[in-house]
Amino acid sequence: AGFVDNVETYFKAADIFLNPVQSGGGVKTKMVEAIAFGSIVIATETGASGLQKMLCAEKLVVIKDNNWNEFAQSIIDNAKIESITSKAYYDYYFWKFIKLHYCSNFTFSNNNLGVLERCSRHFDK
Repeated sequence: AGFVDNVETYFKAADIFLNPVQSGGGVKTKMVEAIAFGSIVIATETGASGLQKMLCAEKLVVIKDNNWNEFAQSIIDNAKIESITSKAYYDYYFWKFIKLHYCSNFTFSNNNLGVLERCSRHFDK
């Protein structure tokens, strides 16, 4: 574990993002960012908790917890699939939408508008 200067470089280079998490809860921000950058996310049910599957569409593949054969096969099956992340996804996971609907008392600065805003700018036209 550690820090990198620019995580966007790694998200843009990844075709598939794996999240084999078996415990914990809440939205996994790195999965949201990976989908925003166009990667397909393969996750366990626990790992995908908190994400809206309908909005993620084919960008999120959910495998039952502890089914490692299916998890591995899903990596193979999705290795060459290309798809576009939907505008609805960006609209829903856009920081300003989150602030408006869930964090009305939070003040955003230029430093915390986040990766999703940069990814979704081309939809603002």
